[in-house]
Amino acid sequence: MGKKSKIAALREVSPLSEDDRFSYTESFRTLRTNLMFGLVQREKKRFLVTSALPSEGKTATAFNLSVVFAQTGVKVLLVDADMRNPKVHRYIKQKNDKGLSAVLSGTLDVSSAVTATEYENLWVLKAGQLPPNPAELLEGKYAERTFAEMQEKFDYVIFDTPPVNLVSDALSIAKKSTAILFVVREGVSTHEELKKSLRAIEQADLDFLGIVLNDSKAEKSSRYYKRKYSYKYGYGYGYGYGYSPKKDKNRGEIDEVSRKDA
Repeated sequence: MGKKSKIAALREVSPLSEDDRFSYTESFRTLRTNLMFGLVQREKKRFLVTSALPSEGKTATAFNLSVVFAQTGVKVLLVDADMRNPKVHRYIKQKNDKGLSAVLSGTLDVSSAVTATEYENLWVLKAGQLPPNPAELLEGKYAERTFAEMQEKFDYVIFDTPPVNLVSDALSIAKKSTAILFVVREGVSTHEELKKSLRAIEQADLDFLGIVLNDSKAEKSSRYYKRKYSYKYGYGYGYGYGYSPKKDKNRGEIDEVSRKDA
Protein backbone atom coordinates (compact mmCIF):
# COMPACT_ATOMS: atom_id res chain seq x y z
CA MET A 1 0.00 0.00 0.00
CA GLY A 2 1.44 3.37 -1.06
CA LYS A 3 1.75 6.41 1.17
CA LYS A 4 -1.37 8.07 -0.24
CA SER A 5 -3.38 4.88 0.13
CA LYS A 6 -2.32 4.55 3.77
CA ILE A 7 -3.42 8.12 4.49
CA ALA A 8 -6.77 7.51 2.81
CA ALA A 9 -7.27 4.33 4.85
CA LEU A 10 -6.53 6.17 8.09
CA ARG A 11 -9.02 8.93 7.25
CA GLU A 12 -11.60 6.34 6.35
CA VAL A 13 -11.67 4.95 9.87
CA SER A 14 -11.17 8.18 11.82
CA PRO A 15 -14.19 8.88 14.05
CA LEU A 16 -14.95 12.24 15.59
CA SER A 17 -12.50 13.34 18.23
CA GLU A 18 -11.73 16.40 20.35
CA ASP A 19 -8.97 17.28 17.89
CA ASP A 20 -11.33 17.76 14.96
CA ARG A 21 -12.08 21.34 14.00
CA PHE A 22 -15.22 22.92 15.37
CA SER A 23 -17.13 23.23 12.09
CA TYR A 24 -16.66 19.53 11.32
CA THR A 25 -18.01 18.28 14.64
CA GLU A 26 -20.70 20.96 14.75
CA SER A 27 -22.03 19.86 11.35
CA PHE A 28 -22.79 16.44 12.81
CA ARG A 29 -24.46 17.96 15.86
CA THR A 30 -26.63 20.12 13.62
CA LEU A 31 -27.52 17.11 11.51
CA ARG A 32 -28.34 15.16 14.68
CA THR A 33 -30.72 17.87 15.88
CA ASN A 34 -32.52 18.00 12.54
CA LEU A 35 -32.80 14.23 12.39
CA MET A 36 -34.23 14.07 15.90
CA PHE A 37 -36.92 16.55 14.84
CA GLY A 38 -37.52 14.52 11.71
CA LEU A 39 -37.91 11.29 13.67
CA VAL A 40 -40.05 12.65 16.51
CA GLN A 41 -43.32 11.83 14.73
CA ARG A 42 -42.19 8.34 13.79
CA GLU A 43 -43.06 5.46 16.11
CA LYS A 44 -39.78 3.66 15.40
CA LYS A 45 -36.63 5.72 15.90
CA ARG A 46 -34.42 4.07 13.36
CA PHE A 47 -32.88 5.11 10.08
CA LEU A 48 -30.33 3.85 7.61
CA VAL A 49 -27.48 5.70 5.94
CA THR A 50 -26.81 4.87 2.32
CA SER A 51 -25.59 6.32 -0.99
CA ALA A 52 -25.92 5.66 -4.70
CA LEU A 53 -22.45 4.19 -5.17
CA PRO A 54 -19.26 3.52 -3.17
CA SER A 55 -16.85 6.25 -2.09
CA GLU A 56 -19.45 8.78 -0.93
CA GLY A 57 -18.82 8.71 2.83
CA LYS A 58 -21.84 6.83 4.14
CA THR A 59 -20.04 4.70 6.74
CA ALA A 60 -18.24 7.70 8.22
CA THR A 61 -21.53 9.59 8.33
CA ALA A 62 -23.32 6.68 10.03
CA PHE A 63 -20.60 6.21 12.65
CA ASN A 64 -20.16 9.89 13.51
CA LEU A 65 -23.91 10.40 13.71
CA SER A 66 -24.10 7.46 16.10
CA VAL A 67 -21.47 9.11 18.31
CA VAL A 68 -23.24 12.48 18.50
CA PHE A 69 -26.63 10.83 19.08
CA ALA A 70 -25.13 8.87 22.00
CA GLN A 71 -23.71 12.10 23.44
CA THR A 72 -27.26 13.25 24.20
CA GLY A 73 -27.69 10.39 26.70
CA VAL A 74 -29.91 8.13 24.59
CA LYS A 75 -29.01 4.49 23.98
CA VAL A 76 -27.82 4.07 20.39
CA LEU A 77 -27.15 0.94 18.36
CA LEU A 78 -25.11 1.22 15.17
CA VAL A 79 -25.69 -1.77 12.90
CA ASP A 80 -23.24 -2.69 10.17
CA ALA A 81 -25.78 -3.96 7.66
CA ASP A 82 -23.21 -4.01 4.88
CA MET A 83 -22.64 -7.75 4.95
CA ARG A 84 -20.76 -7.55 1.65
CA ASN A 85 -18.07 -5.00 2.47
CA PRO A 86 -18.25 -4.22 6.23
CA LYS A 87 -16.23 -1.40 7.76
CA VAL A 88 -17.83 -0.38 11.07
CA HIS A 89 -15.69 -2.84 13.08
CA ARG A 90 -12.60 -0.92 11.96
CA TYR A 91 -13.91 2.25 13.62
CA ILE A 92 -14.01 0.48 16.97
CA LYS A 93 -10.75 -1.40 16.27
CA GLN A 94 -12.26 -4.87 16.65
CA LYS A 95 -12.44 -8.03 14.60
CA ASN A 96 -15.53 -8.60 12.52
CA ASP A 97 -16.59 -11.75 14.33
CA LYS A 98 -20.10 -12.32 15.69
CA GLY A 99 -22.66 -9.95 14.28
CA LEU A 100 -25.75 -9.29 12.17
CA SER A 101 -25.40 -12.31 9.90
CA ALA A 102 -25.58 -14.66 12.92
CA VAL A 103 -28.60 -12.82 14.33
CA LEU A 104 -30.47 -12.92 11.01
CA SER A 105 -29.71 -16.62 10.63
CA GLY A 106 -31.18 -17.33 14.08
CA THR A 107 -27.99 -18.52 15.81
CA LEU A 108 -27.66 -15.46 18.11
CA ASP A 109 -29.99 -12.90 19.62
CA VAL A 110 -29.28 -9.18 19.51
CA SER A 111 -28.17 -8.98 23.14
CA SER A 112 -25.53 -11.66 22.62
CA ALA A 113 -24.20 -10.11 19.42
CA VAL A 114 -23.88 -6.39 20.26
CA THR A 115 -20.54 -4.91 21.28
CA ALA A 116 -19.92 -2.05 23.69
CA THR A 117 -17.70 0.80 22.47
CA GLU A 118 -15.48 3.40 24.09
CA TYR A 119 -18.30 5.90 23.60
CA GLU A 120 -20.83 6.07 26.39
CA ASN A 121 -24.34 4.98 25.34
CA LEU A 122 -23.13 3.60 21.98
CA TRP A 123 -23.21 -0.08 21.04
CA VAL A 124 -22.32 -1.69 17.71
CA LEU A 125 -23.72 -4.74 15.97
CA LYS A 126 -21.00 -5.76 13.56
CA ALA A 127 -21.74 -7.39 10.22
CA GLY A 128 -20.30 -10.70 11.35
CA GLN A 129 -19.26 -13.55 9.10
CA LEU A 130 -19.95 -12.59 5.48
CA PRO A 131 -22.86 -14.68 4.22
CA PRO A 132 -23.39 -15.77 0.60
CA ASN A 133 -26.95 -14.40 0.67
CA PRO A 134 -27.21 -11.04 2.53
CA ALA A 135 -30.40 -9.99 0.71
CA GLU A 136 -32.13 -13.26 1.59
CA LEU A 137 -31.17 -12.92 5.25
CA LEU A 138 -32.66 -9.39 5.36
CA GLU A 139 -35.92 -10.79 3.97
CA GLY A 140 -35.78 -13.99 6.02
CA LYS A 141 -37.96 -15.24 8.86
CA TYR A 142 -35.73 -13.84 11.64
CA ALA A 143 -35.55 -10.31 10.24
CA GLU A 144 -38.75 -8.90 11.77
CA ARG A 145 -37.90 -10.39 15.16
CA THR A 146 -34.40 -8.90 14.94
CA PHE A 147 -35.66 -5.41 14.14
CA ALA A 148 -38.23 -5.54 16.93
CA GLU A 149 -35.57 -6.64 19.45
CA MET A 150 -33.24 -3.83 18.39
CA GLN A 151 -35.95 -1.22 18.87
CA GLU A 152 -36.96 -2.66 22.23
CA LYS A 153 -33.45 -2.45 23.67
CA PHE A 154 -32.24 0.86 22.17
CA ASP A 155 -33.67 4.34 21.75
CA TYR A 156 -32.18 4.85 18.28
CA VAL A 157 -31.02 2.29 15.74
CA ILE A 158 -28.78 3.45 12.89
CA PHE A 159 -27.87 1.19 9.98
CA ASP A 160 -24.90 1.47 7.66
CA THR A 161 -25.98 -0.17 4.39
CA PRO A 162 -24.54 -0.92 0.94
CA PRO A 163 -25.09 1.52 -1.93
CA VAL A 164 -28.61 1.55 -3.37
CA ASN A 165 -27.63 1.32 -7.03
CA LEU A 166 -25.54 -1.83 -6.59
CA VAL A 167 -27.59 -4.12 -4.34
CA SER A 168 -31.09 -4.15 -2.82
CA ASP A 169 -30.07 -4.49 0.86
CA ALA A 170 -30.78 -0.87 1.85
CA LEU A 171 -34.27 -0.96 0.32
CA SER A 172 -35.02 -4.25 2.11
CA ILE A 173 -34.16 -2.64 5.46
CA ALA A 174 -36.11 0.53 4.64
CA LYS A 175 -39.25 -1.55 4.06
CA LYS A 176 -39.15 -2.48 7.74
CA SER A 177 -40.21 0.95 9.03
CA THR A 178 -36.71 2.38 8.69
CA ALA A 179 -36.22 5.90 7.31
CA ILE A 180 -33.52 6.66 4.73
CA LEU A 181 -30.74 9.25 5.04
CA PHE A 182 -28.92 9.61 1.73
CA VAL A 183 -25.28 10.70 1.36
CA VAL A 184 -23.78 12.35 -1.70
CA ARG A 185 -20.21 13.51 -2.08
CA GLU A 186 -19.33 16.56 -4.11
CA GLY A 187 -17.05 15.72 -7.01
CA VAL A 188 -17.77 11.98 -6.71
CA SER A 189 -21.55 11.52 -6.85
CA THR A 190 -23.23 11.96 -10.23
CA HIS A 191 -26.62 13.43 -11.12
CA GLU A 192 -27.61 10.33 -13.03
CA GLU A 193 -26.81 7.90 -10.21
CA LEU A 194 -28.50 10.13 -7.63
CA LYS A 195 -31.67 10.34 -9.72
CA LYS A 196 -31.64 6.58 -10.21
CA SER A 197 -31.44 6.03 -6.44
CA LEU A 198 -34.17 8.52 -5.60
CA ARG A 199 -36.39 7.01 -8.27
CA ALA A 200 -36.02 3.56 -6.71
CA ILE A 201 -36.81 4.94 -3.24
CA GLU A 202 -39.87 6.79 -4.56
CA GLN A 203 -41.19 3.81 -6.50
CA ALA A 204 -40.95 1.65 -3.39
CA ASP A 205 -42.80 4.36 -1.41
CA LEU A 206 -40.17 4.38 1.34
CA ASP A 207 -39.63 6.85 4.19
CA PHE A 208 -37.06 9.40 2.99
CA LEU A 209 -35.47 11.74 5.55
CA GLY A 210 -33.23 13.78 3.27
CA ILE A 211 -29.80 14.23 1.69
CA VAL A 212 -26.44 15.01 3.26
CA LEU A 213 -23.80 16.63 1.06
CA ASN A 214 -20.22 16.08 2.18
CA ASP A 215 -16.82 17.26 0.96
CA SER A 216 -18.43 20.50 -0.17
CA LYS A 217 -16.39 23.19 -1.87
CA ALA A 218 -17.93 25.85 0.36
CA GLU A 219 -16.58 24.13 3.46
CA LYS A 220 -13.10 23.54 2.07
CA SER A 221 -12.75 27.12 0.82
CA SER A 222 -13.80 28.77 4.08
CA ARG A 223 -11.58 31.73 4.88
CA TYR A 224 -11.59 30.80 8.56
CA TYR A 225 -9.40 27.76 8.10
CA LYS A 226 -5.81 27.67 6.99
CA ARG A 227 -4.55 25.02 4.66
CA LYS A 228 -2.98 22.94 7.44
CA TYR A 229 -6.36 22.52 9.11
CA SER A 230 -8.19 21.42 5.98
CA TYR A 231 -10.04 18.15 6.42
CA LYS A 232 -11.74 16.38 3.58
CA TYR A 233 -15.09 15.20 4.83
CA GLY A 234 -15.36 12.13 2.65
CA TYR A 235 -13.91 8.66 2.92
CA GLY A 236 -12.83 6.09 0.35
CA TYR A 237 -14.58 2.79 -0.22
CA GLY A 238 -13.14 -0.64 -0.85
CA TYR A 239 -15.21 -1.33 -3.99
CA GLY A 240 -16.38 -4.66 -2.69
CA TYR A 241 -19.27 -4.71 -5.16
CA GLY A 242 -17.41 -4.98 -8.46
CA TYR A 243 -17.59 -1.22 -9.07
CA SER A 244 -14.73 1.10 -9.89
CA PRO A 245 -15.12 4.82 -10.59
CA LYS A 246 -12.34 4.58 -13.17
CA LYS A 247 -14.61 2.43 -15.35
CA ASP A 248 -17.51 4.88 -15.26
CA LYS A 249 -17.24 6.95 -18.44
CA ASN A 250 -20.37 8.99 -17.80
CA ARG A 251 -19.35 10.69 -14.58
CA GLY A 252 -20.38 14.25 -13.80
CA GLU A 253 -20.09 16.23 -10.60
CA ILE A 254 -23.01 16.92 -8.32
CA ASP A 255 -23.10 20.70 -8.53
CA GLU A 256 -26.72 21.53 -7.77
CA VAL A 257 -27.44 19.54 -4.60
CA SER A 258 -27.40 21.74 -1.51
CA ARG A 259 -27.05 20.54 2.08
CA LYS A 260 -30.33 19.11 3.37
CA ASP A 261 -29.76 17.90 6.88
CA ALA A 262 -33.23 16.46 7.29
